[in-house]
Amino acid sequence: MKNIEKGDVNLMRILKLIGILSVVVTTLCFSAEKYENAIEFINQGKYKEAVSILEKLSTEKPDSIEIKFMLGVAYVHLQEYILAESCFNDVVSKSPDYLLAHYYLAMIYEQRKMDIQAINEWNKVVFLTKDKKLLELAKKHIKQLEIIKR
Repeated sequence: MKNIEKGDVNLMRILKLIGILSVVVTTLCFSAEKYENAIEFINQGKYKEAVSILEKLSTEKPDSIEIKFMLGVAYVHLQEYILAESCFNDVVSKSPDYLLAHYYLAMIYEQRKMDIQAINEWNKVVFLTKDKKLLELAKKHIKQLEIIKR
């Protein structure tokens, strides 16, 4: 009788764990589906719709650099540069080698006439990139900004 009771307790624990895991998996799948929808909206030029989804996901998953990065991209397309800058700075604070976040920050700083910050970000792009075209582009921007700075 005691063995059956122990078995029942273990079975209940297993069923409870399965229930918790199914909720977690469902939540992850649902979030992944939302994220994919947001990416699709960005690809379709529906940036406000993407922002709406990505802001909610960012609240649900504040440590996700992918969500924060794509939110920044959507903000750039909406010309919401201060909001985009905040997103990209959050990304590079968590992942300092995130090349595309530095690229976007450089572009934003140029747009906002923040030449010193732009040069700093372009230098990070130079350091991080392995792509020759991007390297040339970054060096070109640095050179132009240094001329303006004089």
